[in-house]
Amino acid sequence: MHKISIEQGLRALQGFILAEWRLALPVALAFLALPPFVLGLIVAPMMRAVPATFEGMRALGLAMPGWVMPLMLLGGLVTIIGAMALQALVLLPRISVGEAILTALKRLPAWLGALVIVFGALFVLLIVLGLLLGAMAGGASLLVIVTFFGMVLAGLCVVLVMPIVIDRQFGPIAALRAALAFYGRQLPRLVSGLILFLAGAWVVAMAIQVALGSVLLLLARLSGQIELGQTLVALLGALVSSLEWGAFYLLVACFYRQRARG
Repeated sequence: MHKISIEQGLRALQGFILAEWRLALPVALAFLALPPFVLGLIVAPMMRAVPATFEGMRALGLAMPGWVMPLMLLGGLVTIIGAMALQALVLLPRISVGEAILTALKRLPAWLGALVIVFGALFVLLIVLGLLLGAMAGGASLLVIVTFFGMVLAGLCVVLVMPIVIDRQFGPIAALRAALAFYGRQLPRLVSGLILFLAGAWVVAMAIQVALGSVLLLLARLSGQIELGQTLVALLGALVSSLEWGAFYLLVACFYRQRARG
């Protein structure tokens, strides 16, 4: 197995996008942009003001209809299927979009099992840390910081398991073991590279959304169509976010292919 090169991975991502954007773009738009946009249109009227406290968030959650949470979970599953389909386009040669989506559906249960194991272990660890830090001065603040970084690292780890589940057809436990053996000492370098990529992509995405969103809102106010302007801004945000996260999932697959095949 070859050492992972961040620069080589980015070049592979660029080459794939230039060669296969006609396949990847519809998947990103349909699975990564459409669900959050639709959910935003549904949930936004229920959230006129974002709660600033935990109690406010709890009250808002209790006030929402019972069908909102299942709908959000369904949107999350659709997004995951899209992410896995994008990675299948990279890893499985000469595969069509339909075949990539079917592959993602077949591998989804194994990946969800790995997700439950990783986050279940994290929650147990956080409970233990909460008991240990509860009596310490400043323990609550430290626990919040540990929880944040733990969630970020756990999320990145389960994303790194995705290409292994797609390429090797492992079950949840076997996939996690294979991921540890496969990435090995390259894992810290890989995680740091992915975090830097996400940070840079987020800055670019925010700049695009602020620039174009301001223009859309200004035109909407001038024409008296404020609600239409807000909808277009939400659509712009979903489109830009789908491109950002689509590139991220493709980059993970490129790193995996680089490590596995050189």
